Amino acid sequence: MKPCVAIPIFDHAETIGTVVDSLASFQLPCIIVDDGSGEATRAELERIEARHAWVEVVRHDRNRGRGAALRTAYRTAAGRGMTHVVQLDADGQHAAADVPKFLEAARARPDALVLGTPVFDDSIPWHRLYGRKLSQVIVWLETASRAVRDPLCGFRCIPLAVTLSLLDEAEGGDRMDFDPELVIRLVRAGVPVVNIPTAVRYPEGGISHFRMLEDNLRIAATYARLAIAAPWSVRSRTRSPRREIEWASASERGSRFALQFLVWLIRRLGGAPLRPLLAPIAAYYTLFAVRARRASQAYLARIDRAQGGSGAQPGLRESYRHFYSFAEVILDRFALWSGAYDRFDVVLHGREKMEAYRKGGRGAFMVGAHLGSFDMLRVVAREAGISVNVLMFTANAERINEAFEALDPDCGVRVIKIDPTSARTVFEIRRCVDRGEIVAVLADRSLPGGRRRIIRANFLGGPAEFPEGPFRLAMLMQVPLVMTIALRTGPNRYDVFLEEIADGEPVPAENRAKAVRERVETFASRLEYYCTQAPLQWFNFYDFWADTDHARE
Repeated sequence: MKPCVAIPIFDHAETIGTVVDSLASFQLPCIIVDDGSGEATRAELERIEARHAWVEVVRHDRNRGRGAALRTAYRTAAGRGMTHVVQLDADGQHAAADVPKFLEAARARPDALVLGTPVFDDSIPWHRLYGRKLSQVIVWLETASRAVRDPLCGFRCIPLAVTLSLLDEAEGGDRMDFDPELVIRLVRAGVPVVNIPTAVRYPEGGISHFRMLEDNLRIAATYARLAIAAPWSVRSRTRSPRREIEWASASERGSRFALQFLVWLIRRLGGAPLRPLLAPIAAYYTLFAVRARRASQAYLARIDRAQGGSGAQPGLRESYRHFYSFAEVILDRFALWSGAYDRFDVVLHGREKMEAYRKGGRGAFMVGAHLGSFDMLRVVAREAGISVNVLMFTANAERINEAFEALDPDCGVRVIKIDPTSARTVFEIRRCVDRGEIVAVLADRSLPGGRRRIIRANFLGGPAEFPEGPFRLAMLMQVPLVMTIALRTGPNRYDVFLEEIADGEPVPAENRAKAVRERVETFASRLEYYCTQAPLQWFNFYDFWADTDHARE
C-alpha cells in the first residue's frame, strides 16, 4: 500500500499553511491541487512547496470546481505510483491528526472506502446538520445499504484503482456533487465501507465555497440522476469504457432497491411525483455531461443533414431537448416495471406478424436499437401471450430475472446472459425459439469482446459498426428476423413497428456471408429512417461513428 494526501484548494491562503504543517510529522507525499486560486493563495502555496519537499502543487489555470480538482489529484497520485489517497479540505475543518486512523483502517481493508463520520461541535450551522442527515437517508435508499454514515464528509481514504476505473466510465460532477456521487458509485460497485469518527468544526470566519442554493440543487439533481440511472446502466469490466449495453442493471446491490422504491412510488401515485425531476436531470446532463453532450450534438447534426439541412452544430437547447426526451422514456419504463400497462396507448404496426408467430407456435429473433423504448415490446408480447427472452451482456442475469419477477410477476420477460466464450447461450436461445418464444436483443452496439464480429454499414452519412452476431444467429437457426422499434408519439402513447427482415428460410453456406451483410445493411437503413422520424429518441450518447472515423484517418 502506497498512500498519499490530497488537498483541493481554492482561495484558502489563511489556513492552508496550518493544515500542511499539521501533516508534517507523517511524512506522506502530499498533492495540493490549486483550483484557480488568486494571487495570495498562489504565493502561499509557492512558499509551502519550497519549504516542504514532500509537497507537490498542481495548478488549474481557472476554477473548475472541487470535483475537477479531486479528479486531478487522484490521477496525479496514480501517476506517482500511489495506491490510496487520503483527502481532506484546505479550510482547517478536518482534524489532520486523525490521518493515521484512516491509514490504519485502509491497511486492514485495502479494498475499502474509508469515510470520515463527522463528530460536530456547536459551530455547525443547523441547516448543514439537517442537510447531511437528509443526504444520509437518500444514500441509504440509493445503495440499499446503511453502510454509509456521511456521504458528504470530505475527509476520506479512497482506493485508487477502483475509483479511477469508475471515473473512466463517467467522470461525475465537477463541484460539490462529486463527493456523494463517488460514494454511491463505489458502494454500488461492491466496494466495502469503513466509517471513522473524526472531529469536524466550522471555524468562525471560515471561508466556505458551498453555495447554499446552487450546490444543494446540484446535489439533489445528482441523487435523482443516479436513482433513475441505476436500473438500466450495465457495466462490464472487460469492455471499452465507451461501449455500454443499456437495458437493465448489473449493479444490483443498490439499484434493485432504488428501482423497487421508485416503482412502489409510481404504483401508488403515478409518474407525477417524478416528472418535475426530468427538467433538472436533463439540464444537468446538458451542462455537465460534456462527452454525452458532444455526442448528442454530433448525432443531431447528422440527422439535420439527413433531413436536408446544413448539418450545423446544434446548441445547448437542442441537447437539452434530447436529454429530456431520454428522461421521459425512462420514466415510462418505470411505469411499465410497476405493472401499469393500462396507462399506455400502444399502437402496433405489423400485428399480423406477431399473430402468425403465435398461431404457428414459431419463435422469432427480434432486433431493436437504442431508439425509443425497447421495453414496449413487453406490452406487445403480453397482449399476444408470447414469452420474451432478452439477450444481455451481464454476469448477473439470474438476479435481474429475480428483480423483474418481484416487480411484475406476470411480465413474461426473462434475461439470458450473453457469454461470448461459451456455447451455452446458443443452446439456450435454441430452446427458447423451439418453444415458440421471442428472443430479443439490441443490435446497434457491438458487444464487449466482439470487436472482430462487426459489420460496417452506412448510417446517417457515414459507416458505423453493427454487431454481426444477432443477424447470423437468426439465419443459422432458421427463424424469422424481425426489427422492432417503439417510438414515443405522445404522453403515454407509443407506436410499435415490426418489420420482417428475413423469413427464416434456409440460406446456402456459400451465400451466408453476403446474406448477413445484406440484413445488417437493411437494419441500418431502416434504423436511419426511424431516427429521422423521431430524432430526439436516439439514446446512444457516445460517438457512434468514432471507430470508423479513426479507421479512415
